[in-house]
Amino acid sequence: MANRLKLSAKYYDLDDYLFRCATARFAKQNTLNAFDFYAIVTWKSNRSTSKVKDGLKKANLTPRTLMAKVSACASDRDRMMELDKVTGIGVPIASAILTVCYPKRFTILDYRAWGALLLLHFKKTKKDKPMPNNIDDYFSIYLPACQVMAKKHKMTLRELDKAMWGLSKHNSIIKLTKRLRNQRL
Repeated sequence: MANRLKLSAKYYDLDDYLFRCATARFAKQNTLNAFDFYAIVTWKSNRSTSKVKDGLKKANLTPRTLMAKVSACASDRDRMMELDKVTGIGVPIASAILTVCYPKRFTILDYRAWGALLLLHFKKTKKDKPMPNNIDDYFSIYLPACQVMAKKHKMTLRELDKAMWGLSKHNSIIKLTKRLRNQRL
């Protein structure tokens, strides 16, 4: 039991586990096992796990068969389309799965990253520009803007992901502390 407990510590930092272990396994096997697939879904959106599971069941797919189909796709757009066909996945979760599998070619789309990108890259446009919610917008707006930002700041897409998430989290904590200060709590 003690050995199992020590081995389980690698899941404490799920981000590290996914990009160290799951990424390497996908590169060797061109698919994901169920554990790694659901680890990504849980990491990205824990509340969506049941919807994704139900979507796979409805499509008569397992995580392994789905991801084998994804890896066999001719293009990155086709990969995302294959994932998006499964009810419950959608572009944000698909972007997380693909980022773990292809970290040099994809980046994660979520409200935190989008907000940070608006702040940093789209400074001169309306700040409340809606988050891209379809594959065309991901590939025509979001991913190219992230690639420009990453290059400008000499970062990988994964480093940019972390930085944008961190900036958003930092800003939300700053807003919280200002509100609390104003309420004198």
